[in-house]
Amino acid sequence: VDYVCSDNAAGAELAADQLLRSGCQRFGWLNHHPSTWAGRMRGEAFGRALQTRGVDVERHLAILACQQEGYAGGLQAAALADEALEGIFCANAQLACGFLDGMRQRGREAPADFQLIGFDNTPTTAQYSYQLTTLHQDVAAIARQALARLPERAAHPSPPSRPKIGTAR
Repeated sequence: VDYVCSDNAAGAELAADQLLRSGCQRFGWLNHHPSTWAGRMRGEAFGRALQTRGVDVERHLAILACQQEGYAGGLQAAALADEALEGIFCANAQLACGFLDGMRQRGREAPADFQLIGFDNTPTTAQYSYQLTTLHQDVAAIARQALARLPERAAHPSPPSRPKIGTAR
């Protein structure tokens, strides 16, 4: 089976670079547990990216695993998050929006008190109340690439799986 997806590793590296450029030293990775394959890949890549850039991830990376999905999960994670965290990368934009609102309920604002980056670039992230930094996932382009592969795979079903990784920006 062929698959087409965003470049989760490149996205995680971009997030790590941005948080480090912003001066962050204590990081958080926010994801739903259990996660999707893409979410797990983003988290693993984020940890690797921080580590290769000199961060002691054992001491300076907190894993925030919420039990609920989406906005509710982000809200839940914010209620339990260590206030010392400076840079948080979220597996998706809905988690990031919930986390941001949860931190606001605690009297903390981004970017004054912490940095926050989401993934997916959903329309909500651009709304005035969020204006969230997020990695763009071009769903239409991913769908076009997946559809373009179907006729070839139908004609030649036996070759091994071929991944197609898109760009992250």
